[in-house]
Amino acid sequence: MLLVNQTTGREIPEWFLVDSGADLSMAPRRLCDALGLIWEEGELIKLQEISPRPECSVPGRIHSVDVVVREVDCQLRMPICFTECESASLLGREGFFDAFVVAYDKPGRMTNFEFTLWN
Repeated sequence: MLLVNQTTGREIPEWFLVDSGADLSMAPRRLCDALGLIWEEGELIKLQEISPRPECSVPGRIHSVDVVVREVDCQLRMPICFTECESASLLGREGFFDAFVVAYDKPGRMTNFEFTLWN
């Protein structure tokens, strides 16, 4: 769980799934609204599903957001793409993976995060 900072300075807890294949982190628009961000002011991006059909694309907006990782007492500024559709929040590489080494142990069913930003 990450704490995402509102424009008012309050923190909103949000669960993110780690997606090492995602360039950017993603979250539903409801989180953008809850943070007090103006969705339309973010950088417009068109998210394309596997199908190339235009009806399978979803608009998104990229905002830079401060997140707190309590377990290592750090705050990171990272881009999050907020989407029009309701979806799980995904933690992508940009911003987060700059501060952590992530090791996947599939047989052991474990993911390890090593904080490296200050090392």
